[in-house]
Amino acid sequence: MDKNILKNTKTDFPRNVSVACCGIEGSNAETACLKIFPGGKINYVGSFKEVFDAVKNGSSEYGVLPIENSFNGSVRAVYDLMIQYRFFIVKSLLLPIRHNLLAKRGAKIEMLESIYSHSQALGQCSKFLNSQAEKYGTKSIPFWNTAGAAKMVSENENPCIAAIASPSCSEIYGLECLAAGIQDNDNNYTKFICVSKEAAIYDRADHISLIVGLKNVPGALNSVLSKIAAHGVNMNKIESCPKAGCSFEYIFFIELEASVNDAQIISMLEDIESCCTDFVFLGNYPLDL
Repeated sequence: MDKNILKNTKTDFPRNVSVACCGIEGSNAETACLKIFPGGKINYVGSFKEVFDAVKNGSSEYGVLPIENSFNGSVRAVYDLMIQYRFFIVKSLLLPIRHNLLAKRGAKIEMLESIYSHSQALGQCSKFLNSQAEKYGTKSIPFWNTAGAAKMVSENENPCIAAIASPSCSEIYGLECLAAGIQDNDNNYTKFICVSKEAAIYDRADHISLIVGLKNVPGALNSVLSKIAAHGVNMNKIESCPKAGCSFEYIFFIELEASVNDAQIISMLEDIESCCTDFVFLGNYPLDL
């Protein structure tokens, strides 16, 4: 483990910076950017990969991406890109998500033929969408972005299409709300991460993310988990991902509640690294609510 990373500690989180997000005005990603960087300049791009590329080529200093939803699970594409780019997480945010059904003014819910939104939003509103399909035969169609879907509906002459998007999109794109709060669970949160090419550890950093690779032998994963348990550290998440170029071999994303300001935690990380074939320290960062 490169201990030089641990020396790059800072106090005040930056504000007036450039930040890339996948979406357009009215998207949840935009809201996350504004909460993390109240004075930031947002660069809107069309895909998660473009966020990483913007940070890589320096056109944006930071990138903000959704990594997990409390109801619909992980955003696997972002995990795959974290493996590929190996950027550092410098902050995370839990954002409450509310979905509204938006259509052109004068439209009626029973006349809708298709509803567009990002696949994550469609998954988070599955009960409502299943009911629509049963009653009216309405189709659910994935779109690249929730706000993008709202904008598309506003610009389309077809009155029989709608979008699932944030409440703010109604005013931004001149749409009518046909149904509010259609998410399956009101306790609906998406976790966003802020990534950077450069490692930095800011005040209140209390979460650690790792990528670990293990030998394909009995007890390999348990050896890591037992080291975490022995130090009394809470593990918030563990997720397996296929290892590129290897058949039926996996790496693991691990998230811990801990800080490298504790010497015992550094010792634990070194113990974990000693039993891994791959070990990547993704960052020690605060989680904002």
